[in-house]
Amino acid sequence: MKNAIHVIILLVLLIPGRLVAQQELKAHRTFGLDCMQCHTTADWKTLKKDIEFDHRLTGYTLRGNHASASCAGCHAETAFSQLKTDCVACHEDQHRGEFGERCSDCHTPSGWRSPNEDVSRHQLTRFPLLGAHALADCQQCHVNQEEREYVNTPTECYACHQQDYEQAKEPDHIAGDFSRDCAQCHDMGDGGWKGAFEHPVIPFMQTAAHVNLECSDCHVSGYAGTPRDCFGCHEADYRAVQQPNHVAGGYDRDCTVCHEPVHWSPATFDHNLTAFPLQGAHAATPCTSCHESGFGKLPTDCWSCHEQDYRAVAFPNHVDGQFSQDCMVCHNVNAWSPADFDHSLTNFRLTGAHVRTACQSCHVGGQYSGLPLDCQGCHDEDYNRTSQPDHALVGFDRQCEECHNTEAWQPIERMPISIDHDKTRFPLLGAHRTTDCVECHAGLVFAGTPVECFACHEKDFNDAKNPDHVAGSFDRECTTCHNMDAWKPADFDHARTAFPLEGAHAAEPCVSCHVNGDYNITYVDCWQCHETDYNASTQPNHVSAQFAHECTTCHNTTAWVPSTFDHAQTNFPLTGAHASQACESCHIGGDYNITYTDCWQCHETDYNATTQPNHVSAQFAHECTTCHSTTSWVPSTFDHAQTNFPLTGAHATQACESCHIGGDYNITYT
Repeated sequence: MKNAIHVIILLVLLIPGRLVAQQELKAHRTFGLDCMQCHTTADWKTLKKDIEFDHRLTGYTLRGNHASASCAGCHAETAFSQLKTDCVACHEDQHRGEFGERCSDCHTPSGWRSPNEDVSRHQLTRFPLLGAHALADCQQCHVNQEEREYVNTPTECYACHQQDYEQAKEPDHIAGDFSRDCAQCHDMGDGGWKGAFEHPVIPFMQTAAHVNLECSDCHVSGYAGTPRDCFGCHEADYRAVQQPNHVAGGYDRDCTVCHEPVHWSPATFDHNLTAFPLQGAHAATPCTSCHESGFGKLPTDCWSCHEQDYRAVAFPNHVDGQFSQDCMVCHNVNAWSPADFDHSLTNFRLTGAHVRTACQSCHVGGQYSGLPLDCQGCHDEDYNRTSQPDHALVGFDRQCEECHNTEAWQPIERMPISIDHDKTRFPLLGAHRTTDCVECHAGLVFAGTPVECFACHEKDFNDAKNPDHVAGSFDRECTTCHNMDAWKPADFDHARTAFPLEGAHAAEPCVSCHVNGDYNITYVDCWQCHETDYNASTQPNHVSAQFAHECTTCHNTTAWVPSTFDHAQTNFPLTGAHASQACESCHIGGDYNITYTDCWQCHETDYNATTQPNHVSAQFAHECTTCHSTTSWVPSTFDHAQTNFPLTGAHATQACESCHIGGDYNITYT
């Protein structure tokens, strides 16, 4: 009875504390940490002085002032998992949402404000602070308002400096209709609003004599609408000039063509800048010789000035000869005569004897147009009277240059003319070079002579017996085996066929494959010749194993034996102990048609026989590679890190049976 009373008293004392601990534990439930990292065994509320808690494990690393803050400063409640990590959850937004919720764009955990932070942060906006702006107080631009204090603040100068623009009098910006783009004249330097105006920012460059002028000299009526071309200011100078008279001569109003900005006179005119640069005799000709009627636009072609010279020429007569009116074909700018005509610029370049021939020999009667360009046009008479050989009788091509050249029609050292056969459809090579012409051109018939080998060598083809070309239905393209040096010996390049000879094939006599002179073989697979070898193989038996007829899988062209099979090309590459096993260990009874690749098919007996641990009772997976390797069945290893309960700390050194009591490996709790 006394013991029962003690138990009741103990329960009364412990139950309230236990209820509190359960509530606290419920708030911490997602921690997944050892309670002893923060609490002591004295009571639940008492915490360690030096808490060994790595805040990085929560996904929120403490940096800066956060690292030195007390836990209670953020965790006022014990429901730690419900605490948000964004800044606005703890820090009141002084900007009223204008800058968004990413406080880290401007602030850091090291401190809410830092030296020069306003300037450096401003560089990230649309308006980086430069010059005097960097020293200005924020409120000068961001006037305190109830809302939208920082967003949409204008960035153009005029928005802030309108009063400065309107009050400016030297010069008066409003009267001068100055641009409101203040940056054209002012800068953001420490000097402030006062700045210098650089004239080059507009198209009128202030140079030479213009530099020393007062602004009012040009801006007589203000700064708006001031002309920027020379004529706008110098029209009076243009009209007053009499030598030469600019108005009467229709001179260009672009004064810079002749004048410089240094002074109005003297002026110089560079004719090379026009469409007609002065060269040769033109450079020494007085201006009035061409500009008789002024300096307006004149023609630039020769004919316009030299038509009279063209018509006056009698040798040769330009008009009768219908010469080109482009004088530069024969004449140059140095002088009208003497003239020189470059025949290479025409469609008929002069070479050989043509160079030494007088112009009248071809241009009979002063005809310089419409003459033929082909040899026959002039040499048809030479063609017809030639008898060695008779060109007309033989039917020679009228393209004279195939046999003749421009040096002479009939050189003394070559009679009759020798033909360059390389320029025909059949260049002479090998034995053909020493063959007499009449052997091919019987009866001196040169036209229509065939160029294919068989036309001349049909008898050689029919007489060949080793091998018999007719019986073997050989191709009539003789160059396949023969060359032009001689009919024999002949050589056939088997590499040009669909079956190049390699390995032992290269040393085999032709008749080994081409039995009875059969050269019409079209197949190229091994089976056609090696079927007997395939059927005769017993180690292993190719027929019973139903091996593929593609012999190159195991054999090569060097020899039928020995042969090799690359198991890595199958779905089951051999690794570990498999690589040293005899083929019969897996291919029992010569069964090479195995298609499975999983371990269980061969190692079911090992699985069933294992008792430490018992694979059957533990219902281990049939995927043996989870614990075993191909090196050997034992020893085996199991990587607990691949499960839902990686082993850490003391668990890593415990025996498996400590947790898997009674061989229970189906534990799912963690």
